[in-house]
Amino acid sequence: MILPGPGRVRGGGSRVVRVLASAVVLEAVLCVALALRLRAARSLAVDALTGCLLRRAVEGRVAGGVGAVVFVDVDGLKLVNDLFGHTEGDRLLARVGSVLRSSVRPGDVVCRWGGDEFVVWLPGCSPGDAELVARRLRAALEAAGVSASCGVAVAAPGERFAEVVARADAAMYREKRRAVLGGAVRHPEGRVVAWR
Repeated sequence: MILPGPGRVRGGGSRVVRVLASAVVLEAVLCVALALRLRAARSLAVDALTGCLLRRAVEGRVAGGVGAVVFVDVDGLKLVNDLFGHTEGDRLLARVGSVLRSSVRPGDVVCRWGGDEFVVWLPGCSPGDAELVARRLRAALEAAGVSASCGVAVAAPGERFAEVVARADAAMYREKRRAVLGGAVRHPEGRVVAWR
């Protein structure tokens, strides 16, 4: 925008001020609209309860990548909900999300897959390293008073992400079946409340 020199403004000065004011207001409106759009996009991608990405935000981002999946299933969430209410169950899920997000590398992706299930995508991770990460995640969750079962699958070249997740899910169920049947179910604060 080219402004007239000081000697040329005379009666048109108020017009220039109005144009400049309109431009400033328009820019402010556009900035607010962009901020609202970014916030809406983030709310569509992040689970408000756990702070983890949502399933639909992850599926397209990592398709066909090289890496590994750790499938995490929280043990006993239904019992916590039944005995202590859904507010306690929500607190438990929020704790799981926090522990998982703080226990992975910056480039790893933590996703709430559904209900009490989480998927951790480890790009470029070898099978041995993926197993180590799964053990580390399980130990971090246990230290936070959460029992969880984990399964690992490494992506084959060109394999669809959904297939890798399905294999990790199946591995998690094999792990869950191997778990000791006499284990205790604990309150989210650590007290034993029932026996399986």
